[in-house]
Amino acid sequence: MNSTTRLLVVQTLLNRLKKRARKGFTLIELLVVVVIIGILASVALPSFVGAQDKARNAGVQANINTIRMGLEQYATDNNGSYPTFGIFATAGLFLTNNYIPGNTLPRSPWSKAAQTSSIVPVAPEILAGAIANGSPLPPLGTQLAAGGAVSVTNPTALIDYGAVEYDLDVGSQTYVVYGTGKKAKAAVTAAQVSNGGN
Repeated sequence: MNSTTRLLVVQTLLNRLKKRARKGFTLIELLVVVVIIGILASVALPSFVGAQDKARNAGVQANINTIRMGLEQYATDNNGSYPTFGIFATAGLFLTNNYIPGNTLPRSPWSKAAQTSSIVPVAPEILAGAIANGSPLPPLGTQLAAGGAVSVTNPTALIDYGAVEYDLDVGSQTYVVYGTGKKAKAAVTAAQVSNGGN
């Protein structure tokens, strides 16, 4: 094989390689990739949405712990008496003497604005009285009914989630603090603390 023939063979091979390099994906290959991405997204997306709610519910738990520390500090400064139930009485706890950092209620995890958690004056002295008599707290994740002795009104908008209920039994100085959360589009008990009972 002379040098001219060798040169032609090499050029032919190079041309074939260039043509192969320019070849794109076929329609079938693209469809397979799109289907695989769709399957992965359909598996991952529901888990991600659930994780957001879990993280926000954990934020409610942190808010409840902040309020609990304020309640205990208040009782230390007031001969073991906790603030009496009611929106104005509890506001006195949160807005003076730095029982809560900055004298401001913690922000609701569902609020994008500067809105703070709301104190919901529902069923004063009923739940805390039951706890003082030995009744256990309902388990976390219990769906909250509209009204009722131990529940906050079912929220109708995301900004309503994260509300806090403070319930005091004056006679026994037993309190319960509840925080509303969200699970599967329903309002649930996301956090709760009490100085009596579980």
